[in-house]
Amino acid sequence: MNKSKNHYINTIVRTFLEGRFSRPAQEAAMQWLASDKDEQEKEESLREVWDETLATPRTRAENEESDEAYRSWKSALMGRDLVARRTLRIWQGIAACMIIGLGVLTCLTVLRTPQPVDYIHACAPSCSTDTIALPDGTTVILNSGSTLLYPERFEGKGRDVFLTGEACFTVAKDKKHPFTVHADDFHVRALGTCFNVNAHPENDIFTASLIEGSVKVTFNHENDQFILSPNEQLSYNRLTGKASVSRCGADEMTAWQRGELIFSNATLPEILSTLRRRFDNVDFIYSPSRLPADHYSFRFRRDTPLPEMMQLIADVAGNIEVTADSTCVSVMKKH
Repeated sequence: MNKSKNHYINTIVRTFLEGRFSRPAQEAAMQWLASDKDEQEKEESLREVWDETLATPRTRAENEESDEAYRSWKSALMGRDLVARRTLRIWQGIAACMIIGLGVLTCLTVLRTPQPVDYIHACAPSCSTDTIALPDGTTVILNSGSTLLYPERFEGKGRDVFLTGEACFTVAKDKKHPFTVHADDFHVRALGTCFNVNAHPENDIFTASLIEGSVKVTFNHENDQFILSPNEQLSYNRLTGKASVSRCGADEMTAWQRGELIFSNATLPEILSTLRRRFDNVDFIYSPSRLPADHYSFRFRRDTPLPEMMQLIADVAGNIEVTADSTCVSVMKKH
């Protein structure tokens, strides 16, 4: 399994277990987990999360008890257990169980019984983009390190897809069936238009940028909403719950599709996170909490070497030390 796909599956599994999906996305992820696709990879991710919850020395008997509990937990999670399931509560964002003493009580959820519609997952390969044709004729361009979860066929009153990362959507017109992109607590709805969504889970800021047409963006549990006009970009800060709208040209919105990298008022951790997705064969060594909190804007051509990018970033920032070559990048704050 390639690195991008491995990252994708781990992201979906952990985001689901952490309860960070919106309600419809939680259901879609549940159906995907219950399918027979990528069973080995999903098993590895689930086992990794399970073992993290039991990261203490154990006797052989305790290990056997843990293994048995894990099998029961996975059976319920994968939808192969007919017992009733209740809402999942994850302690500290990673545990899909409650550990009491040496025993493990399992409590997994499905918000409703899985429906027969299968969900397909797509992930963009490393250092490139991927174009996907959805069942309704909508075209999606996925950025590197991004993933999309969508049904084999759209049914019901709406067309819902679930994004982790960045993608550009050219939506097939169908006024009777609104098209909605869900990214955690960030939803972009359109009837037929072209727009870009950037929603990497490790970033504090999610953005929706409108190229043509009209979209409605909702967030804060759908309590707040904006209607965007062409060349407008909404930036939503997930930490503060606040949003702002600015002007943004179509050339800038689609720059990543041409391989360019544009950073606008971005922090160093956000910039490094993006570069790490673009150059996934390079090790990035840095501590986000120890980097300056300043914001920067850069634009790099497709063929700009990584060491050259890092040198420019260091020169502009002035308060960081950078060591960069073709295999490793190290960034730290100057003392």
